[in-house]
Amino acid sequence: MLGMKITRRKLAALALVPAATVPAQTPPAEDLDALAKSRLRANSETLAKMAIPMGTEPAFLFKA
Repeated sequence: MLGMKITRRKLAALALVPAATVPAQTPPAEDLDALAKSRLRANSETLAKMAIPMGTEPAFLFKA
Protein backbone atom coordinates (compact mmCIF):
# COMPACT_ATOMS: atom_id res chain seq x y z
CA MET A 1 0.00 0.00 0.00
CA LEU A 2 2.85 2.38 0.74
CA GLY A 3 4.30 1.97 -2.75
CA MET A 4 0.93 2.58 -4.42
CA LYS A 5 0.83 5.61 -6.68
CA ILE A 6 -2.36 7.60 -6.99
CA THR A 7 -3.09 10.71 -9.01
CA ARG A 8 -4.72 13.83 -7.60
CA ARG A 9 -7.81 13.19 -9.73
CA LYS A 10 -8.23 9.68 -8.37
CA LEU A 11 -7.72 10.94 -4.84
CA ALA A 12 -10.36 13.63 -5.34
CA ALA A 13 -12.78 11.06 -6.78
CA LEU A 14 -12.20 8.77 -3.78
CA ALA A 15 -12.76 11.66 -1.38
CA LEU A 16 -16.14 12.46 -2.95
CA VAL A 17 -17.52 8.92 -3.01
CA PRO A 18 -18.42 8.60 0.71
CA ALA A 19 -20.07 12.02 0.72
CA ALA A 20 -22.21 11.08 -2.27
CA THR A 21 -23.35 7.74 -0.83
CA VAL A 22 -24.50 9.03 2.57
CA PRO A 23 -27.99 10.57 2.48
CA ALA A 24 -28.09 14.12 3.77
CA GLN A 25 -30.02 14.59 6.99
CA THR A 26 -30.66 18.16 8.00
CA PRO A 27 -31.56 18.83 11.64
CA PRO A 28 -34.42 21.20 12.45
CA ALA A 29 -33.72 24.91 12.09
CA GLU A 30 -34.05 25.42 15.86
CA ASP A 31 -31.18 22.98 16.48
CA LEU A 32 -28.98 24.72 13.91
CA ASP A 33 -29.72 28.09 15.47
CA ALA A 34 -28.89 26.89 18.97
CA LEU A 35 -25.74 25.18 17.71
CA ALA A 36 -24.58 28.32 15.90
CA LYS A 37 -25.21 30.46 18.99
CA SER A 38 -23.30 28.08 21.26
CA ARG A 39 -20.36 27.95 18.84
CA LEU A 40 -20.32 31.74 18.58
CA ARG A 41 -20.41 32.07 22.37
CA ALA A 42 -17.56 29.54 22.79
CA ASN A 43 -15.45 31.24 20.10
CA SER A 44 -16.05 34.66 21.66
CA GLU A 45 -14.96 33.38 25.07
CA THR A 46 -11.83 31.83 23.56
CA LEU A 47 -10.92 35.09 21.79
CA ALA A 48 -11.56 37.12 24.94
CA LYS A 49 -8.98 35.01 26.81
CA MET A 50 -6.22 35.85 24.31
CA ALA A 51 -3.91 38.74 25.05
CA ILE A 52 -3.43 41.01 22.04
CA PRO A 53 -0.73 43.71 22.22
CA MET A 54 -1.89 47.29 21.64
CA GLY A 55 0.56 47.68 18.75
CA THR A 56 -1.17 44.95 16.74
CA GLU A 57 -2.64 46.31 13.52
CA PRO A 58 -5.77 44.87 11.94
CA ALA A 59 -5.55 42.81 8.77
CA PHE A 60 -7.79 45.33 6.98
CA LEU A 61 -8.00 49.07 6.56
CA PHE A 62 -11.12 51.16 6.09
CA LYS A 63 -10.78 53.98 3.59
CA ALA A 64 -13.45 56.59 3.02
